[in-house]
Amino acid sequence: MAYRWIVSPVANVLIPDPESGQVEQVRAPRVFEYLDPARGKRYQHSSVIDTNAWALSVVMADDWTPLDADPLCISLLEIQFGDQLHLDQTPRDLAFTTQHLTRIKNRLSARGVDTSTFTRDTPLADLLNALARVLHSRIGNIRRTWLRTLPPAAKLPFVPDATIFSDAFTEASADTDLTSHTPTPTGTSWVAVATTTVTLKAFFTADNCGASTSGVNQGQCCKSQPDPSVNDYDVQFTLIVLEDTTGTKRIRLHGRLVDANNYYAMRLLPPTHASNDTELVKVVASALTSLASVDTGIVANDVMLLRMRDAAKEVLKNGASILSNADDVLTAAGSAALSIGYVTAADIANADPTWKIDDYLVDEVAAGGGPVASRMPVLGVG
Repeated sequence: MAYRWIVSPVANVLIPDPESGQVEQVRAPRVFEYLDPARGKRYQHSSVIDTNAWALSVVMADDWTPLDADPLCISLLEIQFGDQLHLDQTPRDLAFTTQHLTRIKNRLSARGVDTSTFTRDTPLADLLNALARVLHSRIGNIRRTWLRTLPPAAKLPFVPDATIFSDAFTEASADTDLTSHTPTPTGTSWVAVATTTVTLKAFFTADNCGASTSGVNQGQCCKSQPDPSVNDYDVQFTLIVLEDTTGTKRIRLHGRLVDANNYYAMRLLPPTHASNDTELVKVVASALTSLASVDTGIVANDVMLLRMRDAAKEVLKNGASILSNADDVLTAAGSAALSIGYVTAADIANADPTWKIDDYLVDEVAAGGGPVASRMPVLGVG
C-alpha cells in the first residue's frame, strides 16, 4: 500500500454497530467516510484530531479515487510514499522545488503553524509534528502515535548538502539573454560554454527560461556560477512547457562539465518523438556515448534531476530514479550547466522556443558527509 498525509475536516460519522445494528455517531476525520475501492473497506488511517475542526491523518490505500475527488481532503505533501522511510527525508532529499515547499508551508501556516524556521533541510517528521501539536497540544510528540524506532541496519544515511545556485529566472521588464541575467535568489552568473546563433533567455512575463528562437543545428550551453566545489552534486529543473512535435529538439542538464566536449548530461526529447524521451549520456574528447535511456512520458511540472556521484550517474524524475550508470570517467567537479538544441557536432539537435523550464538548482553534497543516525524514527502502523 502507498502512504499519504491528508489534512481533512473532522465530521460527524454514523457507524452501525456490527452486533446490535444500532447506529452510533462519532467524530472522525473526513477520510473515514470513504471506502478504498480496491479493498471495499474504509481507508486505513491513523490520525491526530482537533475535535472542533481538522485532522491530520496518515492514510494507507491502493486506490485514491474518492479522496482525490474531494477538495476537502488535502494531500499535505502533494506526494505519496511506497514505504515508511520517508519521514526521515527532507524536501531537499525528495527534490521538492522552492514553490512546492512554499505551498506546504502555506497549508501549515493557515492552520496556525509557525513555519519561519522550516527549510528544504527540515525533516518531514518535523513538519508533520508541528501541525500535530497545533491540532492536539497533548500529543507531546508525534512518535507516541505513529512513529517507531528503526533497527540500526534500516537507518537512512544522511549527508549535509547546500544549494550553491538557484534561479527562478525572474526579470522585471524585458526578456534577457541568460548570460546577462542575474540569478535569483542564489548564484552569481551564467556563462556561455558554446553558442550557435540561438541563445538561452530568461522571459520576464512568465519568469521562466527557454530558447530565444528556433534553429536547425543551433543552440546554446550555459554553465551556472559558481562552480561546485566538490564533485558530488545534483542539478535540476522543473519542466514548465514541453515541445510537442516529433523533431529532434533537445534540452539538457549537464554535470561535471569541463568544456563543450567533455561532460555528463541528461537529455530530453519531446514525448512525441519516436525515441525515448529521457537519456543519460557522456561526452568525452568530443565523442558521445549513450549510458542509458527510458521513455517515461514526461509532462509539464515534472522535476528532472541529474545526480553526480562517483558510484553512479543518475537521473531522477519527481524524486524517483529512472536512469543510472556507474561510469566515472570524468571525475573532477567541473561545472553544472543547462543547454538547448545544438552543443557541438558530437551532441547535435535543433533549438525550439516551445521548451520552457523553471527553478534551476545546483545542490552540493558536503565533502566528508557519511551515514549518521537517523534524524527521526519512522512511521509504524499498528
